[in-house]
Amino acid sequence: MYDCDVIVVGAGPAGLSAAIRVRWLKRHHCVPCSVLLCDPGGPGGLMRMGSTCITGPSWSSDSAGMIEPFLRDLDLLGIPVERDAVTDIERDETSGLFTVTTHSGRRWRSLCVIIAAGMKLLANEDAYFGKGLEVTCMGYDYVRERFARIFSEGGSFPLAVIGTGKLVNLMSLTESLRRSGQEIYYVVDDGADAVAAAEKLAGDRVIAGRVQRFMGNGALESIMVGGRELPCALAVIDFNSYELRPVLSVNILPLPARTDRGFLQVDRLMCASVEGLFAAGDVTGMPASVAKAIGEGVVAGFSAYSYVYRLKFHRTPPLFAYVPQDVSLDTYPGDLPASFAGMSPVILGKTEHVKASLDAAVGQSYGAALDMLARGDLEGFLALFDDRNEGLDAMNKLVRRKLVTFHREENHESS
Repeated sequence: MYDCDVIVVGAGPAGLSAAIRVRWLKRHHCVPCSVLLCDPGGPGGLMRMGSTCITGPSWSSDSAGMIEPFLRDLDLLGIPVERDAVTDIERDETSGLFTVTTHSGRRWRSLCVIIAAGMKLLANEDAYFGKGLEVTCMGYDYVRERFARIFSEGGSFPLAVIGTGKLVNLMSLTESLRRSGQEIYYVVDDGADAVAAAEKLAGDRVIAGRVQRFMGNGALESIMVGGRELPCALAVIDFNSYELRPVLSVNILPLPARTDRGFLQVDRLMCASVEGLFAAGDVTGMPASVAKAIGEGVVAGFSAYSYVYRLKFHRTPPLFAYVPQDVSLDTYPGDLPASFAGMSPVILGKTEHVKASLDAAVGQSYGAALDMLARGDLEGFLALFDDRNEGLDAMNKLVRRKLVTFHREENHESS
């Protein structure tokens, strides 16, 4: 009926953290969720660009060192990554299901969605960062000093400056520094009013659109905007403008509430105003920080897990010790649901891990058992065992090892 429990849009630190915690709760017994990550640039987000600092100089790392643990977990847990841009997200008010559509036309359905798309859609910036591509950073004085050097040294033209409508804050400086013959143009990733405001400062040197790709042989030579290739010796992304006026390149229906600056509005548990929609990271507002993004991703993951669990099993999910329940342990019904009747098993982990777990239980019948699991046929799986209880024990073992989850077969109702 649906493809996965949770779809995470964006694979930066927030999206990666959310997807991993949805899939792996670090608990004794739990029913994991199926999850799909969608990001055209692949895992990493802004962590792919330069070094990353969590709190201070003693806790910092280059991009490879920061991303590697996330990549290991994606591989270990078998979390799929769809390298395509999400264009539309729509929630069906009758079924409660979300339909997520990508740029290539692929459609996925899920019980809930986590938006972790950041302030802007990334292309292949990491391939040219430090090789003709820069970003505004290190403080406003540094930005002014850097642009003063660019215009005084004169070897970085044509110069492309990229941002949203708030790019006008920087344009007032660059236009005052610009000398005769120095070619500079501005790519404004924003609406018509913002483009018009920029045109008042730079006329036809303002280009409306989003950078689709950075190109060059070893170093940056040109950028692609709206199917048009534009030469540049240096490109600067003004992240300050995106922090002031983000660009969410996803159409969401029904429309979620936004802040006055255009960020997605969420509560403390990362819940957006649309039921079943969660958000984390830079898309929720400032401050922009890897540590904040990871923390919000974890919270969004727990919240999405709880939402899905209630839809499936109509009870509060066991999340101790992250979220305690005030219950008497001598009457506690147990962490796992009493029954998975009316549901379909779904393989989560790597096939070899599932096979290894099944070998002792079904012997040479593991091929047939894998086939039944792949079909989502619970009764067919149980029929492979001489005793039904043995089959149920084998299934519970797979669930406890977080190798299998269950999807509802019938239409679920909104909570």
